[in-house]
Amino acid sequence: MSSIIQKKYSQKRQHYVFDNVYTFKLKPRLIYVGTHKRTSYCEKKHSHDFCEIIFVINGHGYVTVNEQEYFVKKGDIVIYNPCDEHFEKSSDTEPFEFIFFAIDRFEIMNMPKNCIIPKDYKCVYPSGKTFDVLNQIFCRMLSEINSKERYYAEILKELARTALMYIIRVILADENPIKPYYNNKVLNMAIDYINNNLSGDLSLDNIAANCFVSKYYLSHLFSSYKGIGIGKYILELRIKEAKYLLKTTDKKVNEISEEIGFNDTSYFCRAFKKEVGCTPLKYRNAIK
Repeated sequence: MSSIIQKKYSQKRQHYVFDNVYTFKLKPRLIYVGTHKRTSYCEKKHSHDFCEIIFVINGHGYVTVNEQEYFVKKGDIVIYNPCDEHFEKSSDTEPFEFIFFAIDRFEIMNMPKNCIIPKDYKCVYPSGKTFDVLNQIFCRMLSEINSKERYYAEILKELARTALMYIIRVILADENPIKPYYNNKVLNMAIDYINNNLSGDLSLDNIAANCFVSKYYLSHLFSSYKGIGIGKYILELRIKEAKYLLKTTDKKVNEISEEIGFNDTSYFCRAFKKEVGCTPLKYRNAIK
């Protein structure tokens, strides 16, 4: 009987292809997982030689990391890198409740081993729309560790890795994303070219040619790392520069439009209003 060859793309079966972008050089090992809830609680300052992550599921309180205090509430993710001195303090009115786990034996490119964030970055990130997913994963981890059914250790390892990937996604969605995650030579080359030629031709074809890659590869790379299209990224940069010029100079709108790469002043005004919510002149008058 001859075998049937399944085509990669067909009406019967849809294949979803993902990028070969590997965040980890080593798979993380789960050290422990647990939950905590206590009123009027204040822990003693301590540190670990591994990474610990806590996920606040109820209440609020404070965490102090390397002498820096942070207010934390439901949905927040707190990251303790190795050797970070830290302690938690619960609220008296709304008990501080969180799930936590610890991992080691992993390495994220361009950062020290077992570190998720650089030392000079904040350690608290709101989970936002990822709350429900993370809550399910953490609760599943607790269930597995309590039941200890067959293969629970393997399942826990994969759950920890999945939770970590979602947490990294949350970090990357922050207003000030961590630079080591974006350390791609082609991407950096493209960003440098855009920043240095904001008033020039920033068509996808031109940027790709100056980065010595195809426009399709560059577009896909940019969306994968930055989370937005390259056109949207350029527009946001130009509008940001326009706001700065409107605030700090007396240049006319058409002069600013030309300086930041808009050949059509009317199009610039429409784009500015769509992004900012008002026309360039109204923005200038408002800030003055």
